[in-house]
Amino acid sequence: MVKKNVMIYLTISFLLSICVCSSSEESLGVAIGSKHFSDFEDNRVENAYTKFDYMWHWPAEYGDFDADYWQLAPSLQSGSDGSYTASFRDVAIGAAITIQCNGLESGESWGATWIKPDGQSIGTSTLTYLNGCFYAGFWYTCGCGWPPYMDWETFTFYITTQCSDTGLWRVDLDHNGVVYATKYINILPQVDDTKLLGLSQNDSRWACDAYDHKCHCGADQIIMPCTSPDCINSTPVTIAELGCALTSFCEILNYHGVAATPKTLNDWLKSTSNGYFADGKLNYLKIPDYAASIGKSIGYEGIVHTDSYLLNDICTYGPQAIEVQGNPNHWATAYGKDLSMSSWGIVDPIDGQKKTTDAYGNNVCRVISFCGPQFNFTDKLNAISFGFYCPVEAYLVDPKGRKMGFDPIANKNYNEIPYSSYGGPVGGGNLDDKFLDVIGAVNGDYVVTVVGTGTTQSKYAMEVYARTSSFTEVNNFMDNISTGPNVVNKFLFHYDSSNIQNSSLSGGFDGGGQRPKDVNKFLTYANPSDSQTELPSGTTTFPLMIFYGKDIITSTFKASLNSVDLTSLFHPKVGTYETVNLPISSGRNVLILSVDGNLPNRIATDTDRLVFIVK
Repeated sequence: MVKKNVMIYLTISFLLSICVCSSSEESLGVAIGSKHFSDFEDNRVENAYTKFDYMWHWPAEYGDFDADYWQLAPSLQSGSDGSYTASFRDVAIGAAITIQCNGLESGESWGATWIKPDGQSIGTSTLTYLNGCFYAGFWYTCGCGWPPYMDWETFTFYITTQCSDTGLWRVDLDHNGVVYATKYINILPQVDDTKLLGLSQNDSRWACDAYDHKCHCGADQIIMPCTSPDCINSTPVTIAELGCALTSFCEILNYHGVAATPKTLNDWLKSTSNGYFADGKLNYLKIPDYAASIGKSIGYEGIVHTDSYLLNDICTYGPQAIEVQGNPNHWATAYGKDLSMSSWGIVDPIDGQKKTTDAYGNNVCRVISFCGPQFNFTDKLNAISFGFYCPVEAYLVDPKGRKMGFDPIANKNYNEIPYSSYGGPVGGGNLDDKFLDVIGAVNGDYVVTVVGTGTTQSKYAMEVYARTSSFTEVNNFMDNISTGPNVVNKFLFHYDSSNIQNSSLSGGFDGGGQRPKDVNKFLTYANPSDSQTELPSGTTTFPLMIFYGKDIITSTFKASLNSVDLTSLFHPKVGTYETVNLPISSGRNVLILSVDGNLPNRIATDTDRLVFIVK
C-alpha cells in the first residue's frame, strides 16, 4: 500500500501555513495519525464506525507546531463536567477521531466546527473519503489501516489558538453532516501554572545568603558596599531582604527549562562581571548570559512602565517579571489574568504562593519581559544602561533622534524608544538612583543630559554599561561629579555593537569651531554644556569636567584663563577625563584650551573658547 501525505493548513476560504508559535488569527487543519487510545463503540451514523478519541494541545514550550507530529502532543484531561482546560499559550488544540475501515463507502465525510466563546463560528474543516482515498483540500492519503494488523485509521482536526480569545470554546464533530460529539474547552488567560515552581526568597536554603556585595553599615545601617571604608559594624544584606526580583527571574528561567535557584543565580551574578551594578542594582540584561553559561537560550524583550502589553507578552513569551510595589519596590512573576480578568495572577517570591495583584492594590509599576528558547530576539540584547547615583534626573537622545528619560527643567517625560525605560533600580539599590536603559540599541552617538535636582551643591556618580547580543560588554564608572540645582551636564556615548571595545564615553559638548568634526573630539566637556555659562554672584570656582580624546598629543595641551597660564591645573591623558576647579572672579572669565591630535593623514589642533560670566 502506498500512502501520500501532503500537509495542508486550511481556513474557510484560503490556504495558510501555521508553522509558527504565535497567532492571533485562528487556522484550521486536518492531519492523519496512527494513535488509538480506546476501543470502538458503535457510533455509526451511516456507513463506517466513527469515534471521538481524545483532545490534545500543543504547548508553546514545545516550540514550532508541525502538524505532521501532532501525535507527540499531550492529551487534555477532562474535568468532572466533561469539559477540558487549556492555556492561551497553547499553540494549537485538536480533537482526534478514529474511523474503522470496514464499511467505508465513497462519499463519506467528517467535519469539525470550532465555535469561539462569543458564539462566533470559526469554520469547518472537512475530511472526505472518495474512491479509496481520504481528502482534505490538497492533502490526501490513500488506503485505510494496515491489513491485517490494523483495520482503523486515526485523524485529527485542529485549530491554532495561541493569544486568541479566552473562555469556553466548543467543537462539534460530525459524520456526514450529523454531529456525533460535542466537546468544550475552557481556554484560560494564564500559562499552565503547574510549570511554575513557587520559589521563595525566604526559603531557608538561601534566605540568609549574602545578596550581591552589600552590607548594612554603621549605626544607621545604611546599605553600601561591604568593602567601603565607612562600612563598620556591618552585616551582609541577604536574599530574604532584597531577593524578590532575583527570585522572580529564577521562576521565569525554570519555566523555560533553565535550572536556577536564587542561590545559584545570585552566586553567578556576584562572580561574573557586571552582574550587579555599583549601587547594588541587579543587571537583568545578564539573565540571558546566565542561561547561555549552562547551554540554554533565553531572550530579552524589554522593560516598560505599563501593563498594556503584559497579557500579550505572557501568552506569546511566557511568565514575566512585574514590579507590584514601587516604594519599597517589590517584584513578582506574572503568569496571566484571574478568571474575572480584573487582576494579574502572580507567584509572590515573599512566600512562593500563587495569588493575585489584589494583594498589592492591583499596581503594576514596571514589566521586564523575557522570552523562551522558541523565540530568538537576541538583537534586543544590544543594550546600554546608564546609571545615575542621585541627586539628578536624566534624559538622552539616541542616534535616530528619539528621546528617553525626564527633563526636570522642562518638566517633561520622554518615552520614544521602544522596549526601553527610565526609572529606579531593579532588585536592590538606592530607590533615589535612576537608570536609563536602552534596549535594542542602534549604533551611533547617544547624547545624555544630566540635571541636578538637589537643593545645594553636591556630587553624583554615573555608570555606563553597554553590551551586545554576542555577550561582549564594557563598563565605565565615574564618581564625584559636581552638580547643583538645575546644573546641566552633557555626555556623549558612542555605541558600536560590531566591536564593543570601540564604544566610548566623552563630553556632550565639543567646544565648537573646528572642522572636520573629528578635531572637535580631541577635547570635549560634560560641564559646561555650552560655550557661555552664566553663574550666580559670589561664585569663585567652576568644576570644569573635561574629556581627553584617544588621539591627542598630550604634550601639546595648553590652558589659559584671562590670559593667565593654567596648564599646570590640568593632567591630560589619552582617553581619560578629569574635573578641574577653575578659579574665577566677578565679571567675564575667558578660558582658552587647545591640544594637537592625530587625524588619519595629518596633525590638527582643537582650540576651544569658553566664557564664564559671574553676575
